[in-house]
Amino acid sequence: AEDCQKSIIFNIVQGEGKFASQCRSLGKFTLTGIPEMPARTPRIITTFKIDVNGILSVSAYEKTTGIAQSIIVEPSEGLSTEDYIKMLQQR
Repeated sequence: AEDCQKSIIFNIVQGEGKFASQCRSLGKFTLTGIPEMPARTPRIITTFKIDVNGILSVSAYEKTTGIAQSIIVEPSEGLSTEDYIKMLQQR
């Protein structure tokens, strides 16, 4: 976070690594049009949703302007259907 930051890059990762760089990137998107404000002032709401088919939806919404951006990530490898069901049941 920086003063007057106009955009944020979201890198969606999967893995057990201690750092994001140790995990697999599933996709990226950029939320642009953030008003110039001091660092930590913009209020970004980020939502992660996963459906029963293992499709992940990630969205980001800036409360002041109402701008939003999202990405849909379909599974190509990784968790099995059973793993997704267990994750959903643990909520």
